[in-house]
Amino acid sequence: MDERESQISEQLANAEQKENDAREEAEKQQKIREKLEQEWDESLARIKHELQLRREEMMKKARESVDQAEKNWRNSLTKQRSAFLRELRQLSCHQVCQVSKKVLADLANEKLENQLIRSFLNQLEDLKDNKEQNFRLSDLKGEKEVEIHTAFKLRKEDKDLIAEKIKDLARKQVVVVFKESGDLICGIELKSEGKKISWSIESYLDALEKSLK
Repeated sequence: MDERESQISEQLANAEQKENDAREEAEKQQKIREKLEQEWDESLARIKHELQLRREEMMKKARESVDQAEKNWRNSLTKQRSAFLRELRQLSCHQVCQVSKKVLADLANEKLENQLIRSFLNQLEDLKDNKEQNFRLSDLKGEKEVEIHTAFKLRKEDKDLIAEKIKDLARKQVVVVFKESGDLICGIELKSEGKKISWSIESYLDALEKSLK
């Protein structure tokens, strides 16, 4: 009987030990699962963060690429517009000069150059007593050089007429030098001491160009 009881007690002890071992193993597996789940959550969060950073970087590069493309397009458009206006300006100048010459010749039997000279001399006359004008011929010092630039070749009598008018308005002896300038558009320009007085069709073309812009 004692032996039987001893066997039963031993079996119960073994069963209890197995139960304890099973419980410990279950707890151990639970901790492993929890640790794996934690590591998985951390890895997933890290991957999401890296993906978000990469997405933001790609979006930034895409925006920069779009901005650069737009900038290049605008620069190209500006260059095309400038080239168009420059070409139109040259064409307009040619057409205006040609039409003006023909109209003056047909209606007044006069050359365009003569009218330009007359308009320029009238402008000098109008400016002689204008105190608001930042450059007046009467302000020139004696023996000062005055340059006259024209878009066309002047005859000797035209040069004499212009020089006489300038000396009269300056009220002193000045040196008048005549030069042809391809940059002028159907006009005449006076330069001295870094300042200038001019009359040309270019001002009308400026207004046309501003309107076209």
